Amino acid sequence: KPTAQRLQDVAEFCAEASDHCSGTERLSTEAERASIKLAQTALAGLNIGNEYNGTVSGVQRYGIFVVADEIYAEGLIRLHGIGDDYYMFDEKNMSLIGRRTKRVFHMGTRLRVQIVKVNIKKREVDFRYLGDESSVAMMVKQRQSSQRMESIPKHTMASLDHAMQVTERMLADEETEEDRLREEAEFIGIMQRKSAEQRKQIERQKQTTTKQHRVTRKFVKSKKSPNSKKSQRK
Repeated sequence: KPTAQRLQDVAEFCAEASDHCSGTERLSTEAERASIKLAQTALAGLNIGNEYNGTVSGVQRYGIFVVADEIYAEGLIRLHGIGDDYYMFDEKNMSLIGRRTKRVFHMGTRLRVQIVKVNIKKREVDFRYLGDESSVAMMVKQRQSSQRMESIPKHTMASLDHAMQVTERMLADEETEEDRLREEAEFIGIMQRKSAEQRKQIERQKQTTTKQHRVTRKFVKSKKSPNSKKSQRK
């Protein structure tokens, strides 16, 4: 059986060993994060000027942290770089809210960014905000479409313009025909409703007339019955 002194020595050794293991684990974790950050920053430095879609990973009073797709580098969009509105920081919900546009940036918001500056020594990456992912994607599609249109020969463009004009005229004629049919249908519906109301009114008048006839017949019968008895007595 171990003595009390032995148990105390073991307890002290275990405490020192656990503290040493915890410290070593923290150092290894920090070294791993630092190496990943260094690699991401170096990769971002090779892609300055490129545009990426990204996801908001953090929100602070001074800006928005975004992780860019494809290279997985985290960078900062400084608040003064979003110049379309004045943004207020909501600390409770960790979000930025535009005073005029009511636009909200929060964790998970998808954005389109451009790498503008990289500082490898400080492990810092600066992004420029280009817009929402959907709106920027639409602008890119429009740009690509305009570029494709510019590459089409002039005679082909003339044929396309003529075809578009013919199509527009056909659509306008179809819309005019649809409007005419719609107006006719509305007119027929109005007439049907009016005829139905007239039929109901006629039925009510018939019922009223029938009731009046019944009352009149009963009154006439009641007047005739005493006279007939007096004639029989005579």
